[in-house]
Amino acid sequence: MADITVYIFFILFVIETVWDLFFKEDTVHCIYDKTGLRRLKVIILIIGHHLLSTFLTFGWIMNSKIVIILYLLSIFIVFSSWKVYNGLCYFTVMQNDMCGCDKKKPFNHLLQLMKFTETQKNKKYYYGIIILGIVVSVYKLII
Repeated sequence: MADITVYIFFILFVIETVWDLFFKEDTVHCIYDKTGLRRLKVIILIIGHHLLSTFLTFGWIMNSKIVIILYLLSIFIVFSSWKVYNGLCYFTVMQNDMCGCDKKKPFNHLLQLMKFTETQKNKKYYYGIIILGIVVSVYKLII
């Protein structure tokens, strides 16, 4: 049987993904402006991006040491991507390009959808969660 943290993670992923796919106007327009294979590619990219986003924000709640190591590696890779793409994830750049959005449009992750990261001051919440995740992850690896 799966650890309760897997269920919590899955619920957060579903909330974030459904909210964006069905209730965010820019995402809905992007999807419905496409047809066939192009629509499928956009949907797969968005779902994969939400999986990564949820993992980066809440992956530290998992109890598997392998998952924790993957979490820490993912943070390093995504932060490196943010440096290369001027504060945006590579997947955000791809999605903005595929959807014809402003190149600097941020991704609709859970904290963005909840309006936590709309101002520079509130980005501290996001970075605080990431720092908390790193600290908890390192602790879980040590014990």
